Order: sequence, then structure tokens, then C-alpha cells
Amino acid sequence: MAESIDVIRSLIGFDTTSSRSNLDCLDFVHDYLDEHGVSATVFPTDPQKANLIATVPGRDGATTGGILLSGHVDVVPAAPAVWTATPFDASIADGRIIGRGAADMKAFCGIVAAWLTRFAHVRPRWPVHFLLTHDEETGCAGAHAIAPHIEQLAPRVCVVGEPTGCEVATSHRGCTRWSTTVRGVGAHTSDPALGVNAVHGAVALLSALTSIARENADRATVTVTSINGGTAENVVPDACTMAMELRCDSSSVESEIEAMVSRAVACVDTDLRAQHPQAGAEIHTVVRVPPLTAAAPDRSDRVVSELIAVLSPDETTAGSVRYGTEAGIFQRLGVPTVLWGPGSIDQAHTVDEYIEIAQIETCVAALDRLSAWLEA
Repeated sequence: MAESIDVIRSLIGFDTTSSRSNLDCLDFVHDYLDEHGVSATVFPTDPQKANLIATVPGRDGATTGGILLSGHVDVVPAAPAVWTATPFDASIADGRIIGRGAADMKAFCGIVAAWLTRFAHVRPRWPVHFLLTHDEETGCAGAHAIAPHIEQLAPRVCVVGEPTGCEVATSHRGCTRWSTTVRGVGAHTSDPALGVNAVHGAVALLSALTSIARENADRATVTVTSINGGTAENVVPDACTMAMELRCDSSSVESEIEAMVSRAVACVDTDLRAQHPQAGAEIHTVVRVPPLTAAAPDRSDRVVSELIAVLSPDETTAGSVRYGTEAGIFQRLGVPTVLWGPGSIDQAHTVDEYIEIAQIETCVAALDRLSAWLEA
């Protein structure tokens, strides 16, 4: 376990806040695995961001199929001034590793990286793939970018290592975020009839969205998260922007509500254009993270069934979790996918974020069982 802790602390040492590059962190993982005889490839998506995939071939030399263990290395921002610890210099105290990303989810990433090195000279029954992604925290851009390659690898099952307390979770809601721009026509407020008030248009849209949220409260949440408009107190606003979010656990419900939102925007657009040809409203999708469906993975597939039993031998399950992940992206590729990893979401994104060393021990023990299963 000491090796796992060392790798975890090294990963925390890289400031991989989503707004920053993750290349140094991935180079570290690549070199660490390479030094231990495990092949890894870095897949750049832009000059500052990349994903990494390491594959240990199966006993028969196969490099497709098998199991996929997936994590993200980006983290949310940390304000050092309000931490009692140093966010990107992992410390150990009171049986905990403290640092940004300790729970979400560099502990899992570090444990798996250390565990994977045992296969440098021992081939598992099936290939083992290890994926590290970027920008999960801001919309899963890394997972979306690497999805075609994962589809080619065709794993039989995927484990996304989000902090579930090392209990298997099989579902979560999806999340779609939109940005709406309402365009008006500026004028002096001494004669507002000469202009078209964009804020008034946004208020009409807000009213429609509030109705949509109430009508669908039993199956989804529709939330307006910000509104910005106007430039001065004596100017009719010529623009107003609105951010909104939809969360639900069904792709069909997502499509229905998205259609309702689009119709509401179209009605506001028509009304504004009737007042002036330069006025109007438009909506753009900013983030789309699919749900992990509530249906349990196909336990008739022996690999899936046995893997779940290895990870959670007492069949303890977290069921559904309240946060979104990359898991739905992999599930949409046809890969049975579950969530399972050390730590608690209650510590994620917090000041003095930490993971209990006892949780690391539990995760390492589970991966030891996984090794025995793969080496049998």
C-alpha cells in the first residue's frame, strides 16, 4: 500500500485544476508506468490537454475486450488562503491524505496506476485498460473526445472510480446545460419605446422555464443558474444572457424537456422579432453529460458478474448516486459500466479535501482480489 500512497501524493502534487494543463501529470503517469514495463499512450486533444490509455494485453496477446478502469485527473479550484493544509502538496494527518483531488479522484487513479505495474511480467486472463481523462469537472470533454478509441477497444465492462465508499453504484442523473442569449435594441430610458428590452424578454423566458420546472418536478430538475443583462441604469438593455441546467435520469425525458425549453425560447424569439428585426433569442448547448441508466449491468455476462462480485463480495451497493460522471458516456458506447472507488463524495470539492487511509486499504484489498481473479 505504501507504493499506492506515494503515487497518490505525487498526483495531488500536480495542479490539474480544469482551467490548467494536465500534461505534466499525464507525463508523470506515462513515465511511471513505462518504468515498470506497462505501455501507455497519451492522446492530446489540444495544446494543453490530453487523455491517457494504458493497456496490459491479455494472456493470449489480445489488446481489445477485457476490463476498463477509468478516472479523471482534473480537479476543481482550491483557494489556498482558506485551507489549513496546502492543496497541491499532499499531507498525511489523522489517518487521512489531505489535498485537492484526494477523494475526487486521484486516490483511485494512483491506486490503479500502482496496481497495474504488477502485470508487467504476469499476463491477466483478459486485457486490462486504464484510462485517465481531462475536464470531467467542466463537462466531460476528455471522455467525449476519447470515446471513439474506447469503442475500438471494446471493453466488456468499465469501472469508473468515483468516490462511492468502495460500493458498486449503477445509476446517476444526466446533466445538460444551456446558454441563452436574448437580444434587444438599446435606447435611452427616457423613451424606452424606441428600443426593445432584452431583460424583459429574459423575464418572459424565465417565467416559461419556471412553469416547465414545476410541471416536470417529479421527473427532472430545471434550474436557471445565472442571468446577466443591462449596461447602465439609463439604458434599455440590448442583451441579456441566461444559463440553465437540466438534470434527469432518462434520455427520453431529457429529449422531451429539451423540446419544451426550445419551444419556450422560440416563442420569446418570435415576440422580440415582431418588435424589431434585430431582436431575438437563441439557445446553445454548453454541456451534455448522459445519465448512467438505472438498469443494472448484465449479470448474465460472466465477466461483468464476476467483476462485480470481486469488487463487492458482500454485494453491498450504493445504488444511485446524486452526482454526474463520465460513466454514461461509456455506457452509450455499449459498455456495461458501474461506479466504484474509494472515498466519499462528501469530501469532494471541499476545503481540506481528504481521503481516509482506511478507504485506500479497502480499495487496495479489492484490487488484490481482482488480481487473483485475473491471474487465475
